[in-house]
Amino acid sequence: MKRLALISALAIPVVAVSAAAVRYELRVRAAADALPELLELAPADSTFIAYADVAALRQATLVQKATALARAPAQDNDYQDFVRATGFDYERDLDRVLLAGQTNAAPGTTFAVADGRFDEKKIEDYALRSGKIANENGRTVYVMPSVTPGKSIAFSFLSASRIAVSDGEDVFARPGAFSNSNLDGAMRERLSRVAGAPLFFAAKTPARGASAPDGNPAAFAAALFQSVTWVDFAARPDGDNVILSAVAECGTPENAQKVASALELVRTMVQGAIAGSKDNQQVSAENLASAQRLLQAASVTAAADRARLLITVTPDMVRAQALTPQPTPAAH
Repeated sequence: MKRLALISALAIPVVAVSAAAVRYELRVRAAADALPELLELAPADSTFIAYADVAALRQATLVQKATALARAPAQDNDYQDFVRATGFDYERDLDRVLLAGQTNAAPGTTFAVADGRFDEKKIEDYALRSGKIANENGRTVYVMPSVTPGKSIAFSFLSASRIAVSDGEDVFARPGAFSNSNLDGAMRERLSRVAGAPLFFAAKTPARGASAPDGNPAAFAAALFQSVTWVDFAARPDGDNVILSAVAECGTPENAQKVASALELVRTMVQGAIAGSKDNQQVSAENLASAQRLLQAASVTAAADRARLLITVTPDMVRAQALTPQPTPAAH
């Protein structure tokens, strides 16, 4: 009976993680028959596409708790000025957002498209406080100075409820900009694997030069990730929890297994670091325990040419991450 009880105790977490993975797959596949409309505006040559259904995420219990914990007691004065001047508050008025571009892209080639509730006249007046109006392909574009010296931010209203923003005017100057594009078939298939989630992205990894392990565990783990060519990520609410899934495309089953082993190595290294931080007064025991639970909840698998990391984040993990302000020593 003791042996049976021990086997049951060990099996329950494995079954729970497996069940979460199955539920995640079924829900994502059921909802991914068609890509969200905004994704059709991404350029066909995009190598980075991210999407968030902010309206749906706002309804998730765990997201609400995390937002409440992260919210500062008093918001930034500049942001408050922006809200008063434009009438737009992203926590209330933003519904969906797309971010698209190319990995290692030059400035001016990455852009975002957002759906929500916008007061066009107020936003125009706010932009013209420091900016100017340009015309690109027959479209009115507002150009404002960026916080980065010598750079600019450009935006344009695509409709009353849709706005496009870029880190420069180049995107708006492209012929056919923000018209429906034909995404590469491989990218479309890649996105279809995660598009059932309200938050996801697919990204091509930057080109890297070959590097040999130098005996350092971190360098050894990094070398094992050299074969990763694409990374897909999705976050999906599941009751009171949120399931996080990250998939690495590795080219071959052998490489996928190496990447899975590298993830396990990183987990072991982090667990060791946490164990060594128990006497660190800068980190609470509750947060250390939460980090341990997060690592233990992670499931690493390899199938075909992909390695996958799956984590179920629970409310107690988020609650423990709340930051308690610490008194600052007078000397500092």
